[in-house]
Amino acid sequence: MKQILRKLIKDENGQSQVEYGIIIALISIAAIGSLTALGKSLFKFGKPDVIVPDEPVITDPVIPPKKTFWQKLWEYLKKWFGK
Repeated sequence: MKQILRKLIKDENGQSQVEYGIIIALISIAAIGSLTALGKSLFKFGKPDVIVPDEPVITDPVIPPKKTFWQKLWEYLKKWFGK
């Protein structure tokens, strides 16, 4: 009887399968926990937070581009010479 118990204690064949089972169980628990925590944000993914109106809303006024030195000089000369 003692020899059989010693053989069972020294036998490591089933030990690696148990370790793999524990690793799979921990990974599945982590996956379920993360999906539960992110469930609400994943459900909202792809849905717009703001409803877009049919017509575009212009909030910024149109600002004309700044004139260069040469454009300003040309306008001054046109005024000066009366063209």
